Amino acid sequence: MLPLSPLWACLFFSMLFFLGVDSMGGMYLVQLLDWYSASISVILVCIVEVIAVAWIYGCDRFVRDVEFMIDRRVEQFWIVSWKFITPIVLTRIKSQLKPQDWGPADAYQRAMWSENVDCVQ
Repeated sequence: MLPLSPLWACLFFSMLFFLGVDSMGGMYLVQLLDWYSASISVILVCIVEVIAVAWIYGCDRFVRDVEFMIDRRVEQFWIVSWKFITPIVLTRIKSQLKPQDWGPADAYQRAMWSENVDCVQ
């Protein structure tokens, strides 16, 4: 039996991961994920999540849960950030995203407000 086999297993799979990320194919994969899967959908999920936690579940209950988990007081900065700063910043980022142009079939220029309404639907 190999000594420290869990360590060697972690090192081996880390090597495979970094080999893929560091090569040109890895850069292509990262670029694909960046362009197509990590744009509007991730921002929208983040906006919905922060609104659900801070406003629907309630920031007071969430702070109480976090304080219970970390066994110390949550700073006022985090409360303000969860309730106000993060939703505003994420909404601003979402409003600045440009829709993807797919070529001649998508040559019609739509108003930005219609793109935002489309994403909400």
